[in-house]
Amino acid sequence: MVWVKPDEVVFGQSLWVAECANPYFVLQRRKGHGTKGFGSLLVQTLDSVFDTRPPPYRILLQIDTEELQVAYSVAVAVQRKEAGEHWEWIEKNLMPTLGSFDSDEDVIKYVRTKIESLVSLEEKSRPNLT
Repeated sequence: MVWVKPDEVVFGQSLWVAECANPYFVLQRRKGHGTKGFGSLLVQTLDSVFDTRPPPYRILLQIDTEELQVAYSVAVAVQRKEAGEHWEWIEKNLMPTLGSFDSDEDVIKYVRTKIESLVSLEEKSRPNLT
């Protein structure tokens, strides 16, 4: 699993299935990943046509209220175990704090700042191969 700089997700929700959800986040699996059949074949074909091969798991910060509808990708993973570990981190370290904010915009700012700092820490810990 890799934390990613929060990036707004504009479309493509229909190609994903929610595996876990709470009031602010959703852990999704790419439709067709780990399954067989027509749905799997269709998603693989779409990915080939549009030359996209997204990791099969992702975590989104998702705010869906009357005032605001937005989703930001905050993490991606190749394996379910990795996705579960990051999901647990969110549940333990972010969820207890988020209920104290007055607005959804404050939640978004806080989460984006936290995730961007995690991305920065991961980048610093990677060996420089240049």
